[in-house]
Amino acid sequence: MNVWQLFPLLYLAVVTIPLVVIDVRQHRLPNAWVVPGYAVLVVAWVGSLVSSGELPWVSIFSAAAYFGFLLVLAWFGGMGMGDVKLAGIVGGAAGLMGFEMTMLSVALAFLFGGIVSVVVLAVDRVRRRDKRTESGKKSHSQRRIAFGPFILLAFWVAVGLHVLA
Repeated sequence: MNVWQLFPLLYLAVVTIPLVVIDVRQHRLPNAWVVPGYAVLVVAWVGSLVSSGELPWVSIFSAAAYFGFLLVLAWFGGMGMGDVKLAGIVGGAAGLMGFEMTMLSVALAFLFGGIVSVVVLAVDRVRRRDKRTESGKKSHSQRRIAFGPFILLAFWVAVGLHVLA
């Protein structure tokens, strides 16, 4: 691991816990915590260019692709813009360690988020069924699940697997 790969990792290490707490409680990822990550990525990209003579294309592509993928989901109402912005940073940070890291990070985020969503929906369905039988009326609730924590968890799991490999 080189010094330029460490910049985004250190940034994400600092912001992970605050972002998880804020997203779980408020369902938002504040720009004040997320947007500086892009400056950190640019510094890492420029540093990588200066030290190796090559732009880190995998990282740049990974940042753009993860951002774009979640942006499409946001247009259809499945994600918030905070998730979209965070995905770009995480994609860029993972991409500095290789394309496989990016793919693993993205796949794990959706796997973890999907597993928790299925559990939450199943519990919610049981509760609604119980309420319906008590009152005789249908009960509808709409759950929102913060996705930022899954983006970050998946990234850190992928980093851990990368370091162990």
